[in-house]
Amino acid sequence: MKFFTNQLPNGQVVESPMAYKVDSEYAVEIDGVKVRKRISQITETETHLLVYLKSEDEYQLWNKIPKNEMVIIEYKLD
Repeated sequence: MKFFTNQLPNGQVVESPMAYKVDSEYAVEIDGVKVRKRISQITETETHLLVYLKSEDEYQLWNKIPKNEMVIIEYKLD
């Protein structure tokens, strides 16, 4: 399971599970430079979840997450 590690102002380090949401922004490192990109799509296959990022007109596969008992999928239905 992937965890996001964050340090609070008081110096305490906390870990929380990663949550990927369409239209949320993430800082990703490309060639040693951090760039902000937006999750454009999350696609479900038989064995994985595929997370795609978008910046301007460019789309790319960012993360391939295996489906297992540690992954929870939540849907927002309108």
